Amino acid sequence: MYTEEDVVFTNVNTKLAGTLTLPDKGGGHPAIVMKAGSGPLNRDEEYLGFKPFKVIADHFTRQGIATLRYDSRGVGGSTGNVWLSTFPDFANDVMAAINYDPIPTLERVKCPVLMLFGELDLQVPAELNKDIMEDALEKGGNKDYMSKIFPKANHLYQCAKTGSPAEYGDLDKRFVSGFLDVMTNWILKRVNIVT
Repeated sequence: MYTEEDVVFTNVNTKLAGTLTLPDKGGGHPAIVMKAGSGPLNRDEEYLGFKPFKVIADHFTRQGIATLRYDSRGVGGSTGNVWLSTFPDFANDVMAAINYDPIPTLERVKCPVLMLFGELDLQVPAELNKDIMEDALEKGGNKDYMSKIFPKANHLYQCAKTGSPAEYGDLDKRFVSGFLDVMTNWILKRVNIVT
C-alpha cells in the first residue's frame, strides 16, 4: 500500500490544496505533479463521476512513484480564481508544487552572488525573497553578495504599471534604467577582461 496525505502549498498569495501519495517502501522515489486541465477541476480531475487523477495516482504510487495532485484555483481547498489566471500563473503553481528548498544550497554558495529583483514582480516578490536569500548567504559565511530591487520593475525588469504578467506584452520592450549597468559593473569589479 502507500501513504496518502493532504497538503497545502502557496504560489505568491494563492493557496493550493492537494493530495500527496508516497510509496511505503523507504528511500528516495521519483515523483510527479499532476496539473488538471483547463477550467475549475478538483485534485482528482473529476468530471461526470470519473476521477482520472485519483486512478493514475493510485496506479503510480503502487509502482513506487510518488504523486502530488491539487485542486485548481478557486476549487476545493485552493484559493484564487481559475478564470482570472494566466498561463504563467498555472506554470508557477506547478513549480510551487515541486516539495525544493533552496536555502540549504544557498548556505553552501561561496562564489560572488548578484541578486536582482523587480519591485513590482508578482512571480518572485522582492520583499518575500531578498531577505531570506541574504540570510542564507550570511549563514553560510558568504560576504561577497549584492542585492538590488529595481523600482517599478516587473519580473522581466520592464518598467511596469502593476507587475501583472498580463501587461508584459503592452510594455516597452526595454529594461528599466540602470539594469544592464548594475550587472556589468558588478561583474567587471570581479573579473579581469582580456584586451
